[in-house]
Amino acid sequence: MCLSKQLAQLAMLILLALLLLCYGAGNVYCVHDNNTDLHSLLDFKQGVTSDPNGALSSWNTDTHYCRWKYVTCTQTRPWRVSGLNLTGQSLEGQISSSLANLTFLSVIDLSVNNFFGKLPPLNGLQQLDTLYLNKNSLEGIIPDTLTNCSKLKILDLAENQLSGTIPAKIGSLSNLGGLDLGYNNLTGIIPPTFSNLTSLSFCSVQANQLEGTIPHGIWLLSNMTVLGLGNNSLSGFS
Repeated sequence: MCLSKQLAQLAMLILLALLLLCYGAGNVYCVHDNNTDLHSLLDFKQGVTSDPNGALSSWNTDTHYCRWKYVTCTQTRPWRVSGLNLTGQSLEGQISSSLANLTFLSVIDLSVNNFFGKLPPLNGLQQLDTLYLNKNSLEGIIPDTLTNCSKLKILDLAENQLSGTIPAKIGSLSNLGGLDLGYNNLTGIIPPTFSNLTSLSFCSVQANQLEGTIPHGIWLLSNMTVLGLGNNSLSGFS
């Protein structure tokens, strides 16, 4: 057998051993595919101060992060984190800004928990299409930089304690089909740029402190099926 074939077989044996370390049941250290994803998830876990259901109990270096509960990864190597679904786990704490380093994320669902503090900067997540942060205790403004997530299709920030104005740049999210900003403390007007959201089928800004006129272009959005504007101080059309 030639040397090249022997080396190839040796490489395969090493790879198999590493996979067994990651996916086996032994208490051994796992070699992870991407240290950035690993440490970003561990930073997120560190920001959680209460986990009564043990949702993050599998999040440790003994197991490959793609096998951690509530974490989804891409289907091919290099296995990168593509989804994080921790809805309704009664988690409490602050959402770590390290989530922004998970650059393959397409889905984040942290809804129905007890997260507090400001919205983390997520502007580097160019693959993100679904963001559920509703029903928490998040505060502060909706940052302009969130609109850099140009693939967003669903943005749900409802039932928090967000304040400030609705960013005008939200009108640049041309793929947005669902937008819920209801039940916060948002002030100012409904930006006229909402009229640019031609994919929008669900929109709620109800139960805030919005004022001024309703942009006329909203009524011309042909895909709109649900529009919630109530419990504000809106008047007439512009």
